[in-house]
Amino acid sequence: MRFVNVDKKNMGGLAALYQKFLASRVPRKGERPSSAEQFLVRIRRSKKHHVFLIYEHRTLIGFCHMVAPYRRPRVGYLHGLYILPAYRNKGIGKAARRRKLAILRRLGMTTAVSRTWSSNAAMVRTNEKMGFRLYRRMRRDRRDGSDTLWYEKAL
Repeated sequence: MRFVNVDKKNMGGLAALYQKFLASRVPRKGERPSSAEQFLVRIRRSKKHHVFLIYEHRTLIGFCHMVAPYRRPRVGYLHGLYILPAYRNKGIGKAARRRKLAILRRLGMTTAVSRTWSSNAAMVRTNEKMGFRLYRRMRRDRRDGSDTLWYEKAL
């Protein structure tokens, strides 16, 4: 497995994965998620957005997105993580999150925050196993009636 920073050459692969990510997630009530094009424009324009692609051999299997700093100085946000279904439950997501945490530390962040929804059992387990603590629950905030869960971890 290898991680590659997004650049002009691999933006097309990121756009295709982002479309799959949008189809798999549960939006918040009233939320209109960014299109792949809007997402690409946002990450191209901002130095706060850090995205890398995840490859298994030569196959693109996922991406990670983080924002640093996020809303407060020295806080990094582990924003998006998407792994193709055929590659899930193999420790790839956990390895990607460890990589993102290391990058946040190098960027001088002292706290990492993460958000998921209560129906995403795999991410809830991953957050707990990696030492994140739940600090905010937004009840029935998602269109499917699930809660939005905010986690944080000191770095």
